[in-house]
Amino acid sequence: MAPRPKKSRPKARPTAKASAAAKTRPARKPRAKRTPSYDLLIVWTARALVHTDTAKYFMHDDLDEHTPLDVVGLTHLRDDSVTLPMARRLAKARLAEIETGTVTREGVLFRNVETLGKLLSLTAVEQEVLAFAIVLDLHKPLQACFEHLEGLSVRRLHDLLALVLDVPVADVREALKRTAPLATTGLVRVATDVRRTWDDPFEVMEGLENILLTEYETPEAILANFFRRSPDAKLVLGDFPHASQDVGILVRFLRGAMDQQASGVNVLLHGLPGTGKTELARAVAAALKGDLYEVNVEADDGSPISGPGRFAAYLLCQRMLGRRTNTVVLFDEIEDVFPDRWYPFFGRQRRSGEDKGWTNRLLEGNAVPTLWLSNEIGQIDSAFLRRFDFIFELRTPPLAVRRRILEKHLGDLTARPGWVQRVAHDERLTPAHIERAVRVARLAGYAKAEELEPCLTRVLQNSLAVQAPERPGAPAAPEVYDLRFLNASEDLGRLVETLEKRAREQRTVHGSICLYGPPGTGKTAFAHHLAERLQLPLLMKRASDILGPFVGQTEGNLAEMFQQARDEGAMLLLDEADSFFQNRRGASQHWEVTQVNELLVQMEAFEGLFVCSTNLFEHLDEASLRRFTLKIKFDPLRPEQRMALFERTLEILGQPVAPDEAAGYRSALDRLEALTPGDFATVRRQALLLETAVDARALLSALERECRNKPHVQKSRVGFN
Repeated sequence: MAPRPKKSRPKARPTAKASAAAKTRPARKPRAKRTPSYDLLIVWTARALVHTDTAKYFMHDDLDEHTPLDVVGLTHLRDDSVTLPMARRLAKARLAEIETGTVTREGVLFRNVETLGKLLSLTAVEQEVLAFAIVLDLHKPLQACFEHLEGLSVRRLHDLLALVLDVPVADVREALKRTAPLATTGLVRVATDVRRTWDDPFEVMEGLENILLTEYETPEAILANFFRRSPDAKLVLGDFPHASQDVGILVRFLRGAMDQQASGVNVLLHGLPGTGKTELARAVAAALKGDLYEVNVEADDGSPISGPGRFAAYLLCQRMLGRRTNTVVLFDEIEDVFPDRWYPFFGRQRRSGEDKGWTNRLLEGNAVPTLWLSNEIGQIDSAFLRRFDFIFELRTPPLAVRRRILEKHLGDLTARPGWVQRVAHDERLTPAHIERAVRVARLAGYAKAEELEPCLTRVLQNSLAVQAPERPGAPAAPEVYDLRFLNASEDLGRLVETLEKRAREQRTVHGSICLYGPPGTGKTAFAHHLAERLQLPLLMKRASDILGPFVGQTEGNLAEMFQQARDEGAMLLLDEADSFFQNRRGASQHWEVTQVNELLVQMEAFEGLFVCSTNLFEHLDEASLRRFTLKIKFDPLRPEQRMALFERTLEILGQPVAPDEAAGYRSALDRLEALTPGDFATVRRQALLLETAVDARALLSALERECRNKPHVQKSRVGFN
């Protein structure tokens, strides 16, 4: 009898999921010492061999020495004299022999499956299906029995699994429902492409094999692979005054949800990295006297968990904690779950998710209230956003909060108040920047102010430089500042007193003021003085902070500016306002009109004090100007103001004017009609830079040069004899 040609067993086709996992998962460690119960493995393999009728693929094949035939003790079927009917009879006989023996369920896998089953209230069949899915993923001989089942339907899978596990098919069907615990917790689901996935018809949670093949000291230690108890909060709700309104609503909302055991409670908290979202979530849980659990971001070996893996861990967390009260779940960095996707030629596109309906149901049926944290939300589909009950943005803390957080983190470290105030003025500064910079200083051993401050300054500068370029701060307050040296169309002293009285009595000041006039006349300095007198933080924005290159970006930045002022309870100063209030009659582009309209709408809705300053009043839109409560013109100094400021400046410099020379200087100053307070400040800075002494003659000469350099000023020589 001629020998039959040897058949080569076809390789299983890898699924897309398996291919992707192979690229991202770390190499598995050898598991020779962590093999599942071998008795049960033999039984399952023998049943699979018989009920799938796949013994024919391994007959007469002596290339592979580790086939299902080797596992169940049917290696003699490799003989060329064995026919297919004979092989089927021998396989059934061997199965009957194996099933009459004692089958043990020893091994770490089955112990962990039983422990997890108790924690999650899984039925006996659900535990059996879970264990089988893990073994099938690990054991190639068992996989080989399924590799040749092309066109395997879900119903056929249920039937085969019932025969292999020796349990009722109805119980298997119930265990593998998409609404059953195995699927809703993400542990095991039937593969979506099961008809093409013959060797592995299940989708098993990423990394679950390693988790269930590891020894644990306590049952709860298994769950630490998926979620953990959140650390105690380092801050309290009082450290977030800029978000007090939203936080107040959030705390009451969560309190009511926990008391009434409401389901589907989801809160989306977003904001720039480092603004303190995680600490706020922990502070909220502490205020509620509740337990906060965080879904893990990385595995126990330090490798990041993929988005689907974290979603599965979240589902398991909900299942485990669903019966507890006074509990909140924290899902941080949800960009992993709702990522961006890049397409050639089209750039970044929103991703709706692989199964939008399933994700929507997940956001509607969670038993434990969940706080979802994200650095951005632009990539999240609007269908998902609608499922969140409460959404709010945590912005960069205002000046007062930044100063308080800096002082709190410094603790016993000594830093001068002036340095703290100067550093806190940087609007880019976040709690994360502060915490890490102080950590560097502490570990470096810096304690004294003279070495601590340079260290912290350098660390913060380096961190902030990679986030955004440094913007110029507010101008320094002039050494000579007195409302008497401002030539304004309104009584500024009376205005300040009136607003101070209103602030004391009503605790709020509402209105809009337009300050206009030539450069250097004191408009911006007056706005800073007004905020200081009203004891309000000042939020200053320039045109460069607001104008954007894309259509609609400027309008969004304007809305953001007013919202930031609301959150900080600040007086809002918009410098270079002529960039936005251009006359709409001459607008050549639609966006020029929409920018003005957006600013006017925001002005009317703003309940604080809004101040604009501009050097180009004549270019402003007439309709826009009518919206301002006050319009104050700042002119160059009057003759008596010029001489008074001249004398005051020299007094501070220790160079008073001689009485017999006062008339001559007054006469010379009378010719400087364009002289402003800013000119005096400029001359003073020049003297400091050049380290030169300034007397009356030098001051006058410098002021003359400043006036001659101004446009539209007659450049005739003005001398003093």
